[in-house]
Amino acid sequence: MHPSQTIHAVKSDLLEGRIVIYGVTGSIAAVESVRVIREIIRHGAEVHVVATRDALEIVGKKALEFASGRRVIDEITGMVEHVDLGDRADAMIIAPASANTMAKISAGIADTPVTLFASNVLGRAPLLMAPSMHSGMYGNPVMREAMERLRGLGVIFIDPREEEGKEKMPPREVIAAHLLHAMRDELRGRRIAVVGGAGHAEIDDVRVITNRSTGRTAVEIARWLFYLGADVTLYMGRCEVPLPEYVCVRRFTTLESLMEMRDEIAAHDAVVVPAALPDFAPERVEGKLPGEAPLTLHLRPLPKFLSALREVYDGPLIGFKAESGLDRSTLVKRARKRMEEHNLTAVVANDVRKVSDEHTEAVWVSRDGEESFAGSKADLGRWIAWKIAGILGTAQEA
Repeated sequence: MHPSQTIHAVKSDLLEGRIVIYGVTGSIAAVESVRVIREIIRHGAEVHVVATRDALEIVGKKALEFASGRRVIDEITGMVEHVDLGDRADAMIIAPASANTMAKISAGIADTPVTLFASNVLGRAPLLMAPSMHSGMYGNPVMREAMERLRGLGVIFIDPREEEGKEKMPPREVIAAHLLHAMRDELRGRRIAVVGGAGHAEIDDVRVITNRSTGRTAVEIARWLFYLGADVTLYMGRCEVPLPEYVCVRRFTTLESLMEMRDEIAAHDAVVVPAALPDFAPERVEGKLPGEAPLTLHLRPLPKFLSALREVYDGPLIGFKAESGLDRSTLVKRARKRMEEHNLTAVVANDVRKVSDEHTEAVWVSRDGEESFAGSKADLGRWIAWKIAGILGTAQEA
């Protein structure tokens, strides 16, 4: 067994049975292509590498063959199998995409294996490019014009990271996510909001009270919705996990600051709210309270975000219900009560005693019945994303 087969589809099977042509060009970032290729394989794709002569001066052919498990195409031969590969490809990604290669493709020049395969794929299947070059080259008028022409032809650009005066290739996970987003159609054209993390209520200028929440469940849901093709906005409060670079992120702090974005959130096709929002707030004190004496806080109840959102939004709305120490029957009963109180489409209920970094248990409660889940938070994110796809009438999980 080739080493590439040992990692095949270990992260997901979303690209199972799909053929991806991976183009490598003459940028120093070509040294990162091995890792990106293997990341794409981890989602189930069959990857075929095509490379320019300049690329192979930077990264060895054997390294690319090790990464993909297939021979690298590095010259134009007119072989029937190469022509057939171009016709059968489900997508092509060029990472890194050099200025020279992008300019050639925009002008219709096909004089390298990369530009030749791109000319075959362009307009027929998704073609993605991850530019990597000096910032001066990236920003010059000729390159911007070439990129605009390519965008007009349907090319999808993955924005580089600007570091040390250079436009560098983003991490492999970001590139793979954009490829998944381009190739999956279950939620294509759907705008979905995910509200996550913890909100806080201010005691004084320094202190707050808040709920426990890492924000990871919201991040995993947003990630999988993006994988399935949705345009995702993640509204995130306090959190303890990195936020995905490929998802639009809007931050909030207090419940009031989230309420101010209510109409914006209501403009989406579906809304998911795993956030841990405060139910009570103290009367805020200006300045800083002294810390020496005992302190008594008088808490007032806060309005419910789900109810407030329902006043302006009538689409699919998924709420969450966290409890502690309840049996399944009581947990479901309380989830149903919340569903009725806020007119929710469904509620994801869980017992916080059964939630950890590595494992979580939950129950999906809707008017159609109940379904239990047990697994990692990443798997929970996938499970909920497919549930939403089903609600929107776009998919059944593969």
